[in-house]
Amino acid sequence: MGINFGGYEFDNPVKLVRWIAPYRAGIYLILAFEWNSFPPFRPIYVGESENMSESGFIRSHHKYQCWINQVDNISDLYMSALPLPKSTKAEREKIESMLISLYDPICNRI
Repeated sequence: MGINFGGYEFDNPVKLVRWIAPYRAGIYLILAFEWNSFPPFRPIYVGESENMSESGFIRSHHKYQCWINQVDNISDLYMSALPLPKSTKAEREKIESMLISLYDPICNRI
């Protein structure tokens, strides 16, 4: 059982500081946890990767500081992945684009 975004079943959100990247291609969401909202997870970034377990994938990401700036505490940042091990870059980019259009995540804008 996971979490649905845009009609896709993503893995259950995991705190960003505890996320263990799968060695595969897929779409990932950076989520801000908001206690007073329903649903409590707000997508702040959508990305795609050929290999989500690349060295330094999280902290060296060019939008890392934007993610941090969206929450009061880093413990309120979560990651959720949609593994797509046999996907092409074009397939992942199509899903990524649709999710960006649907959720308008702030860190994809700035």
